[in-house]
Amino acid sequence: MFTADIVGNALVFSPNSQSFAFRAGVGDKQCIVVDGNQGPLYDQVDNPHFSPNNQCLAYAARQGEHWFIVADGEEGPRFKDAVEPVFSPDSRRIAYYAQAKDGRYLVVDDKLIGPHFTFGQSPFGMFRFSPDSQQISYVVQKAHKFLFLSYGHTEHVIADGRKGKSYQRCGNLIFSPNSEQLGYLAYADKKYYVIIDEQSYGPYQDIRDDSPVFSPDSKMFAFSAYNLGVSTVYVNGRALDSYQLAYSPVFGPDGKHFAYLSDASGEYEIWVQPVGGGSARRVTEDGAIWRFPPLWSPDSSMLIFGDKKKRLNVVDVDNGRVRVIDSSVHNDITDYSWAPDSLFVTYVKNNE
Repeated sequence: MFTADIVGNALVFSPNSQSFAFRAGVGDKQCIVVDGNQGPLYDQVDNPHFSPNNQCLAYAARQGEHWFIVADGEEGPRFKDAVEPVFSPDSRRIAYYAQAKDGRYLVVDDKLIGPHFTFGQSPFGMFRFSPDSQQISYVVQKAHKFLFLSYGHTEHVIADGRKGKSYQRCGNLIFSPNSEQLGYLAYADKKYYVIIDEQSYGPYQDIRDDSPVFSPDSKMFAFSAYNLGVSTVYVNGRALDSYQLAYSPVFGPDGKHFAYLSDASGEYEIWVQPVGGGSARRVTEDGAIWRFPPLWSPDSSMLIFGDKKKRLNVVDVDNGRVRVIDSSVHNDITDYSWAPDSLFVTYVKNNE
């Protein structure tokens, strides 16, 4: 055993829960500790990240003036800055942001993509691997200059090397489950748009930041948008439900139904509708209480959601029976998830 001080408060478990890792301080150095075993000492280390297959660990480290990514014990190229390594779903690829002397890059498999002009601290708005790990999409900013002075910028999405249309802002990148479609949100001229495979839907006054979403079979997409005082749920670009409040559509894992929040009954409720068409069905009551977005159980039989009474609830989709799982004294419960077998839920609450 060795003596070390824990740095920060991040204890990270592997996806299979068989290993753990954390940052530790040893004198004036830092290291990553994995299952009680000390790793190499550096001047500074960032939080560790396990690969989806549990076989590899990656993190950013600094030695002197240079940052680099350490993956499976191997140190990568040196940069002025390097942050947040992300594994592909198949665990075979790693991507991260980096700052070099000549600009900012997205680094994928140690290959540099860029440089690109950006504003602020983050060199890219975000990036995403496709579910099959073969593609990567990301947002870059391009400056418009006159006499070497920047007077504005635009953003565009690059997916699998193909540049999309330029907008003032882009975000919420999401691949369809079959990796064949890419969706994102865009903003231009004080209006919002949903982009699916470069087909534009809009303009809208606002779009919720949990949009868009794809169905499990990748054949449908949904989003919620706001225009002229009315919030509307759209499925495949078709308006489905228009009321003062109608948002947060989410497809069930079995692909048969999707759920969303709406005040169609005059109260704020959770509704469920068949994907193939048919009438929407209200599955909750007492909608005078503000509810947070619902989350399907993996077996598609239940939905969990928080509410403004600081409760965490589960509703049986078939019979509408609602059960309170827990409640908090001080804060709303908004962070929750299901176990893969649908038998347990995990959530965060604060009773301090």
